[in-house]
Amino acid sequence: MNRILSLIGWLGTALVFVAVAIRFGWPAKDQYAYYLAWTGLVCVLAYTLGQWREIAKVFSRRQARYGTLAATSVFVVLGAIAITLALFGAMIVPVPVSDTVAMPPIITNSPGT
Repeated sequence: MNRILSLIGWLGTALVFVAVAIRFGWPAKDQYAYYLAWTGLVCVLAYTLGQWREIAKVFSRRQARYGTLAATSVFVVLGAIAITLALFGAMIVPVPVSDTVAMPPIITNSPGT
């Protein structure tokens, strides 16, 4: 079973690479790239789900737990920043900088000018 899932995983990886190659190298056949990419992702997902015991074993160690905690913390902070920008980003008004705006003269209080 593992051997079959391994072959399916490599097939999925190849399908995704072919889809990217079609997308950038042969744009006339772009409609095939979409389906190849999704089929490849499903194959890779099937392989990943078939390896759940090994993945669970890796994440049961202490170092993996600390790494997972750190990565989760980073994603939470990035999510909070994204939500803040989404909510309050509309309030930030860009200041137009143009060469056509006349600058007021600089007035100095120095004697003799």
